[in-house]
Amino acid sequence: MSTDRIRPIALLGVPIEAGTGRKGAAMGPAALRVAELGARLEALGWQVSDRGDVRPLAPQQVETLDLPGAAYLPEVVAAWVRPLHDAAYDLAREGAIPIFLGFAQAGILNTYWALILPFIPTAFGI
Repeated sequence: MSTDRIRPIALLGVPIEAGTGRKGAAMGPAALRVAELGARLEALGWQVSDRGDVRPLAPQQVETLDLPGAAYLPEVVAAWVRPLHDAAYDLAREGAIPIFLGFAQAGILNTYWALILPFIPTAFGI
């Protein structure tokens, strides 16, 4: 494992509980901040910035989704996809190591795609 701490860490809260079916999941980012995650990483030698929380799109910006039995609150989950993608993409372009606080399975694939997208042109010589 590398001990090189040149790249900064960017903390980004994702206070989502839609899709989990459980109350309280949205408190995850705040709980990690109260536990001083950023300060603990800095004590290990990392440069850390807290970028705040991602906010979902307004309900009127998301089309109605008819997915009976396939998803719990799909419109609410969908409202997080674009803002989460954009935030992940921006962090990757800056060269930061993103740590998503909170989060749920709702945006995992979208977020990872956003993280690798900035590197595709370099990797393929485009």
